[in-house]
Amino acid sequence: DDDELMVCDVQLPTVPVLDRGAANRASGLPAEPVAPTPAKAAAVVPVAAVASPDCTQVPKAVEQWLTAWNRKDLKSYLDAYAPAFVPANKMDRAQWEAMRKTRIEQQGDITITMAGLKTVRCEKNGAEVTFTQTYASKNYSDTVEKTLQLEAAKGAWKITREAVTKGRAY
Repeated sequence: DDDELMVCDVQLPTVPVLDRGAANRASGLPAEPVAPTPAKAAAVVPVAAVASPDCTQVPKAVEQWLTAWNRKDLKSYLDAYAPAFVPANKMDRAQWEAMRKTRIEQQGDITITMAGLKTVRCEKNGAEVTFTQTYASKNYSDTVEKTLQLEAAKGAWKITREAVTKGRAY
């Protein structure tokens, strides 16, 4: 009859109990765990001062760049960029600097603010930050998401690439 095949056996199989102590004794290990002995700490040797800036200085460098831009301090603004800076839109450095000079020195106030500054990557000689930038002048205003890549150069962080990742670029 098929009904007999549907009935489960109510007897549970016996489960063997593992005697961990016996297994350890058999292999020559102690029955109880032994606390490790603390290792002697290595002597701390001072490291010579590194010429490249540390990662905590990246936000400060970006803020200084923004401050120079807000003050229309063209020299300090351009000094924030590394000699190896690669302008967008296939411009060479001289064309880019001329365009920046024209825009920064135009009459009227400009206000640039930054929100959500985040260091995405920071290593000994390179860093990357992202933030939202709001720009306003008498003739134009916008808000964009921006990424800056920086390099450590002569004890300071300098911008090597600048990219608008969301919003109008140039």
